[in-house]
Amino acid sequence: MMENRAKAFVTPHTDLGESPLYRAEDDTLHYVDVLSQKINILQLSGNHERRIIDCPEPITFLAFHQDGGYLICSFSSIVHMTDDGHWTVLKQVFSDVTKERLNDAGIDALGRLWVGSIDRVLEKIPKGTPEATRHQPWGCIYRYDTDGTLSVAQQGGVGAGNGLCWSPDGATMYHVDSYFNYVSAYDFDLKFGTISNKRLVVTHNKFDGEFDGLLTDANGDLYTFIWDGGAVIKYSSSGELIRTWDINAARVTHGAWVGSKLDKMIVTTAKRSDSEAGWEGEEAGALFYVPGETFIGLEKHVFGESARNK
Repeated sequence: MMENRAKAFVTPHTDLGESPLYRAEDDTLHYVDVLSQKINILQLSGNHERRIIDCPEPITFLAFHQDGGYLICSFSSIVHMTDDGHWTVLKQVFSDVTKERLNDAGIDALGRLWVGSIDRVLEKIPKGTPEATRHQPWGCIYRYDTDGTLSVAQQGGVGAGNGLCWSPDGATMYHVDSYFNYVSAYDFDLKFGTISNKRLVVTHNKFDGEFDGLLTDANGDLYTFIWDGGAVIKYSSSGELIRTWDINAARVTHGAWVGSKLDKMIVTTAKRSDSEAGWEGEEAGALFYVPGETFIGLEKHVFGESARNK
């Protein structure tokens, strides 16, 4: 019988855990606490010693930078931060984040950043209302090149850009829109850095909650992390439901492939604020291992580093 309940291995400690990132060289997991403005660095072997780097702003995405440290997205900017916490803004994308802000992102095989944004006007409008139907979402998908150039890869059409990743062959880019609760696929041209032929792969209408983070494995399957749904759900690349895992936390945010063979998955979660009603889960804010099968994960790319040169 398959085991479908994930197990917490680090007790609750994040208000909004997100963007987990694995480094094989020292067997560490790097992940953010968005609301507390912290980067956590967890030693996976041994006694799970944890180090914290404080940040001056909330962080929505974390990747390794070829020059050391991290490539970061804040609400407004793209940032390089060193291991000792020195914060350098590379590109301010928004001067006013009350209408639009950056959110989750990914690094492609040429070391470029792709990041979706959130339409902050739309996110305040209840879903399914006439006002929501009339509103034309102005969230975008941006591409930030290693030479510092920022381009708009998709102008508008995004409600709440979230998880972003690629198929194993790099020919397809996947992107979550949490407001509209679907996963889109695009034809991806690595050489020219363009996306086209948007189509829906998965619409989340059979379970509670919203799509949040997104991963792909070496077989091309998709793993979705369900905010306010307490689950990880696996789909085929054509959108067929394969498997679900239960998480003892309502707000499941993202996952990372870990281990020397990238054959294990760790999941981040979040707590509810004191003013929000509903089931939170006894282990909200904890880290979980997902059991039940041997995964074949994909390595994350480094900003500024071409996978072709490895």
